[in-house]
Amino acid sequence: MLKNLIVFSLLIIFSLDSSAQISAKRVCQAIQENSNETLDQLPMRIDPVTTWYSIVAIYASGTCHLTYSYSINTKAAFDFYKEELGSPELSDQELKAAIESGEGKAIMKQTITKSFERMSPLLFKIKDLRIVADYEADQPLEPFQIVIKEKGQVKNLR
Repeated sequence: MLKNLIVFSLLIIFSLDSSAQISAKRVCQAIQENSNETLDQLPMRIDPVTTWYSIVAIYASGTCHLTYSYSINTKAAFDFYKEELGSPELSDQELKAAIESGEGKAIMKQTITKSFERMSPLLFKIKDLRIVADYEADQPLEPFQIVIKEKGQVKNLR
């Protein structure tokens, strides 16, 4: 789902000196230095449901804050979920309630976080890095935000 975004992040990380520990400040600087090239390619359709339209990297108080912004095509998302669930008879309101429930939000966060982890495990080794994904959606879904990685959270993936 987020393949193009993650590939971009990997290219940034691999362009850094691999012999030194990758710092949050260096990640932010690399993204900021390449932001014009990236923004020229946006918006970018990630899949039939999701369009990536912005990345912001801010380094403040010793932390790199990465914010990725997406828009969701609600009709395409609902059609996808109905097919995945094998329940084409679900109304949009029933599906909205399921997606916005505590369990639905937890599943969505886990799925998106796992995508980031699989495609860009190096980002999860950087202590002072916070990653957030903001999603805009058309009705009936409300906009939402998912914190992919908190500052201080480190995982040794792969």
